[in-house]
Amino acid sequence: MTSRSTAAACDPPPESHSVPGATEAEIAPPDLVTTLAGRVSALESLALALESTIGETICSCSEVAPETIHSLQRIDFLRQSLRDVALMLETVAPRLDWREGQAMSLGDLRAKTDLAVTLASLHQESPSPSEEDHDIWF
Repeated sequence: MTSRSTAAACDPPPESHSVPGATEAEIAPPDLVTTLAGRVSALESLALALESTIGETICSCSEVAPETIHSLQRIDFLRQSLRDVALMLETVAPRLDWREGQAMSLGDLRAKTDLAVTLASLHQESPSPSEEDHDIWF
């Protein structure tokens, strides 16, 4: 796990940027994009853990098929792509603003997301442990 990924996943919610004329329910673009960058960074960390676990598992095999190596390389590509997207989002976030009359509310975003943890830092609520827990039990 990269130190940047760990730090992004553990950082407190971003400082709120005020939008002139915005009601309390409206979300400032820098806050939204910073939140998205944090979620992408968390996905990068999950991809790294998956890559490591699968790598350790297949390395214990006596012979590894070329297709297996190719699949593992695709996970690495996914992880690196997620890191790049997170860094781009972090870079552009402070420079963004809504067009006049185009602001979005937290309710607009809640209607489009499945996991409350995705928006948790936008409204300073802690997600429930089950939403933070990425372990899957069979």
